[in-house]
Amino acid sequence: MANFLADPVCAIFNSSLRQGDVPKIWKQANVIPVPNIHPPKLVENDLRPISLTATLSKILESFVGGWILEAVSHQLDTNQYGALKERSTSHALVSVLHHLSTALHNGNLVSVLFVDYM
Repeated sequence: MANFLADPVCAIFNSSLRQGDVPKIWKQANVIPVPNIHPPKLVENDLRPISLTATLSKILESFVGGWILEAVSHQLDTNQYGALKERSTSHALVSVLHHLSTALHNGNLVSVLFVDYM
């Protein structure tokens, strides 16, 4: 039964990769508003959109993303924490605290700038 489903999906994936395009239906998303606070007071500020996309498009995207990451991973900065497996905001925080405490211990001046891109 698995081959019955896998063969057509594999053919669609391979065709999509060869043509550089994905089926239009895979590009569609159901957008669900999720409250940031309960209860939301303002639609503009208190809701964030969550896009539910086709599972097959997510699977194909994960393959392509893995290939791209494999090709460029040697060029990434060792302090890159976002969007990488086994790296998190906790790792970034520990790294920052380590560098700060080391600098302060050595009597160096410390300046910090945090920027949140949204």
